[in-house]
Amino acid sequence: MGARAEMLPWDLDKLHWHLRHGRPVSRADLRALDLRGVSLADAVLQECELSGMVLAATDLARCTFVDCQMRQLDLRGVALSHTRFLRCAMDGVLCAGADLAQGCLVDCSLRGMHGAGLRVSNSALSTCDMAGADLQTASLSSAVLWRCALAQANLGGAVLAQTALSDTDLRHTRLEGLRASLCAFMKNDLRGQDLSSVSLQSCQLQESRLGGANLSSANLVGSNLMQVHFEGTRMVGLQAQRALLLSARFEDCDATGADFSGALFYNAQLARSNFSGAQLAGSSWEKSASDQIKFCGADLSDARFDHARVSDGDFTRARLDRSSVHNLVVTRGCFAGASRRGQRGTNAALLRAELPNLNLEDLPCIP
Repeated sequence: MGARAEMLPWDLDKLHWHLRHGRPVSRADLRALDLRGVSLADAVLQECELSGMVLAATDLARCTFVDCQMRQLDLRGVALSHTRFLRCAMDGVLCAGADLAQGCLVDCSLRGMHGAGLRVSNSALSTCDMAGADLQTASLSSAVLWRCALAQANLGGAVLAQTALSDTDLRHTRLEGLRASLCAFMKNDLRGQDLSSVSLQSCQLQESRLGGANLSSANLVGSNLMQVHFEGTRMVGLQAQRALLLSARFEDCDATGADFSGALFYNAQLARSNFSGAQLAGSSWEKSASDQIKFCGADLSDARFDHARVSDGDFTRARLDRSSVHNLVVTRGCFAGASRRGQRGTNAALLRAELPNLNLEDLPCIP
């Protein structure tokens, strides 16, 4: 193979000739040029050097950059409509307030990028290294971030709508004040994260890992948490009405005072977890299995426990009015002071359960 051509400085006349004739700009050192106000629309730049340049007011619409050096490039306020970046080195790029619409970045290095207030819409970022990136108050709409490295990145106060952020390690990403709606956050690693100020309303979080995370006072209303593993997760005051928790696992969780009204815990596995004082009205626990579970003072009115199994369940002072307990099996349960008026069900079994202060006439389903 022959030696690669040396990268040489270009002047504006040579650049304009290539642009005018639709020729690719290849192995050009453009750092000495003032491109402010110049149109690079529809241009293809390959292995070019643009590091440190200021491209304010430069037209980059439908431009394609391949294997370019673009470190500390100034793209602040630039419109990047249909712009594509492939394998570009863009560490420290300045893009605060820039607008990336219907563009893509693939295998790019964006370490330490300055993107506060960046707007991304209908665009894709795939396998990009964004470690240490500043994305505070950024806005992502109908965007896709797939397997991007976000260690030490700052997404505080960012707003995400209908955006997919999946297969990503977010354990060391700052997420304070993040607001997301109708987003896909599937298979992400959020272990140990402080999500207490985060809103993930109506989001998809299937198979994500939330062990040791702090979800206290977070907003997960209407979210899909199917097969999520909660281990040692703090959920005090969590808002998760109508959440889907199918086949989720809870171990050593504190959900006191949380609101899971109307939530679906179908086939969930729970161990050593505390739901005391929680709002669980209308929730469904069908085919779930619970061991050492506490529902002290919880509101379980209109809840469904059909075909569920509970071992060492504490329902002291819980409200179970109008709950459904078809084929429920409770082993070593305590129902002291519990209210179960209008409860319905057949073939329910209470084995060695404590039932003080209960009027058995209200429990026709339990012999």
